[in-house]
Amino acid sequence: MFQCTYGACVSVESTCNGRVECADGSDEDPQLCVHSRCRLPQSPPHGHYVAEKCHNCTHDQVLKYFCDDNYVLQGSSLTSCHNSTWMPETPTCIPECGKITEEAVPLVVNGHETKYGTWPWQAALFYLQNGNWTFWCGGSLINEYAVITAAHCTWSLNAGELTVILGKYYADYERNDNLTQIKTIKEIVMLAAYQDKTGNYGSDLAVLILSSRVEFSSAVRPVCIDWELDYIDQDLSEGSVGTVAGWGVNENDTFSDKLYKVQLPVVPDQTCITQQSRDFKKYITYTTFCAGYNNGTGVCNGDSGGGLMFSHNGTWTLQGVVSVSPRRRGTSFCDPTKYTIFTKVAMYAKWIKYVLDSNHIN
Repeated sequence: MFQCTYGACVSVESTCNGRVECADGSDEDPQLCVHSRCRLPQSPPHGHYVAEKCHNCTHDQVLKYFCDDNYVLQGSSLTSCHNSTWMPETPTCIPECGKITEEAVPLVVNGHETKYGTWPWQAALFYLQNGNWTFWCGGSLINEYAVITAAHCTWSLNAGELTVILGKYYADYERNDNLTQIKTIKEIVMLAAYQDKTGNYGSDLAVLILSSRVEFSSAVRPVCIDWELDYIDQDLSEGSVGTVAGWGVNENDTFSDKLYKVQLPVVPDQTCITQQSRDFKKYITYTTFCAGYNNGTGVCNGDSGGGLMFSHNGTWTLQGVVSVSPRRRGTSFCDPTKYTIFTKVAMYAKWIKYVLDSNHIN
């Protein structure tokens, strides 16, 4: 109970509730209430909250938070007022990663054509060549401002020489859809250790910082990163099957005009080493892994930079980036009877997070 200044008692819940219940108004005294009321906070970006009958919120008043479509709460959905402070702290709304809107139908060599929007994080990199934008590499959207690709796709290039297209189904630069987004690149970030061919393509990973924010939709949303290494052992174990999407060279030695996908099993390092030529074995290291078949199904020219993804209860996680594969003798085309080498994304999770934090886009 709360005792009014003149002696009468009212319920403690009557104090500072915006209604005078003590005859002398002492239950709403400013000196009493200043330490028990909470001011309504600002809504988090991409979200809002519901506060019933709460303008000057009192002790134990609860706010319930919600996020916009394509975003999920990080933190508690409920906060309450305690001693003029909302506890726990206000949650944030972060992009929902790794979700697709529909299953693909039955990149890539002997791959399968996909439906529009099936791989909403798939990015297409185009290179400005002789005044025209030419398809260059693949990539994966990981948040509103960042795309991951292979460093060899960006080596010796300036940000202005590349552009990123998201929500794309057709490989033709001019052929786009309503939900397609074309983004310029603010900065290309590579590991200092990366030295391209001289360094045997070690640490073949790059983060592209986009010049403007991506608008998420059913056709454009990010893939998940295995930040805490929860799935790396499971995903990269022998026989585990991942999926790559891309517009690379197909079995006819021509670039695919539509987005294709192919499922590839992870291959043990020793098996991969045994199958590769002597000169190619040097590319297999602790920060890479092999995947694919030796029967003509795999990734090829143009698929570089694309992601190898694994599903966990309907949520897709990026574990590999297409790095290098052997060439057919006497040609510049890949050899689909050989395994492909991928960069282990999770091994660079801390570096990726550092890049995002440094650019204030995490």
